[in-house]
Amino acid sequence: MKIFKIFIVILILLFLSNKLAKQFLEQTNFEKKSKKDFVEKVYGKENLSDYLDVMEQQTYPLEYSPYIEFKETPRIHSFVSVSKIGNRCNKINTSICLPPKGGDNEIWIFGGSTTFGFGVKNNETITAHLEKILSNKKRVINFGQGYFYSTQERIFFQNLLLMYDKPFAAIFIDGFNDFIQQINSNNNFTEQSIISISIAKSFEKKSKIKILKNWFKKRFVRLNLVRLFNEKMNRDKKEKFIEFDEKKIKYLMKRIKNNFKINKSIGNSYNIKIINILQPIAIYDDSYSTSNLPEDFYKKKNQSFNNHKKLYQLINKDLQIKEYIDLNLSNLKIEETMFVDLAHYSSEFNEEIARQIALKLNFDN
Repeated sequence: MKIFKIFIVILILLFLSNKLAKQFLEQTNFEKKSKKDFVEKVYGKENLSDYLDVMEQQTYPLEYSPYIEFKETPRIHSFVSVSKIGNRCNKINTSICLPPKGGDNEIWIFGGSTTFGFGVKNNETITAHLEKILSNKKRVINFGQGYFYSTQERIFFQNLLLMYDKPFAAIFIDGFNDFIQQINSNNNFTEQSIISISIAKSFEKKSKIKILKNWFKKRFVRLNLVRLFNEKMNRDKKEKFIEFDEKKIKYLMKRIKNNFKINKSIGNSYNIKIINILQPIAIYDDSYSTSNLPEDFYKKKNQSFNNHKKLYQLINKDLQIKEYIDLNLSNLKIEETMFVDLAHYSSEFNEEIARQIALKLNFDN
């Protein structure tokens, strides 16, 4: 009886503590305040409302897609709209987002979240700017997907060729995510993508005890007390960065080279103009303008991503891979703000990248 009373008291205390934690979270709302401060610093006070909306509209759970593992979830919003196929629209405030039709009137662009346009509106992405620069002579389709790397893009391209007539050109913008996808939850190097590991785990046979444990774990992390504790820990946590040795970096370089090479082979077979691009990354060149970013982002720039720097240095020395890179934008610069965070581009920088692509396409501007 005494144990039962103690158990009831503990439950009551947990219930009350959880209620208090909820009130505290609602009053302080660290996450929302942090996001608001960041957006105001990067985009300016006058644009605060629009870009807070962009942040909300771009942050969606990804959905499963055969062969490529996942893709952006279809959605229609004022600033971020995605079709059922997974391409992002080039216009804002649209009521419909049209999928591709295929054919010589289209240019398909593949990449990760920088190509998708994290941090900018539909009409501020690389594809939207390119379509404007080309004076709408071609429809430019944004097949950028959050987290995608060169292998997924190549498979996505092949899948689309089974569904649609071939486009006039296909463009691949890579360099950043090939590293991001190779670090697992334990901060170790893996030759599988991080999503592949998760998918493999879903096929594992689980005991009833493990299923029950996972069920409790999912609900436990939703408790306000746990959320409050996690927020405190995340703010105080020092990030752990791992250095890849040259062997691992050369493995990634070989993969990028082979994917670019396959892209070229497909282009030659189908008579599609292929442009493989080595994308700009903020951490490669110390002179890049990141002055609009909060100080803690700049510190991370100096602490992390040495692996990317090593990769780009090796690529720029390697004649074999350079043979398959049509546009090396690793040192591209503009006078205006270039990055909205450590990875993603401003509208102005997207426009300059689009301008470089247009020159490569040999269209009259």
